[in-house]
Amino acid sequence: MVKLYIQVPLNMSLKGWNAKWFYIQNAEPSLLADIDHLAVPSANWLARPNSSEMTQVDELLQILGQMHNNLDRVGVAINFVVLQI
Repeated sequence: MVKLYIQVPLNMSLKGWNAKWFYIQNAEPSLLADIDHLAVPSANWLARPNSSEMTQVDELLQILGQMHNNLDRVGVAINFVVLQI
């Protein structure tokens, strides 16, 4: 499964990120949301993975186990932010 993803070098520091971003007020007339309805809860959201899906779960757990020494809350947050930019 690792081969499915593109290897991307990650920044070790996010210093100065705020200089590249700005925030504006969503004044009237406000921007519309791109959805026209609220999500309807589904029983599938609470369902456990079936045996074929568990193969992928096991593979992901193995990958996470190998990364355990390098995985912490800060690293996960930084990785998330970098991938969103």
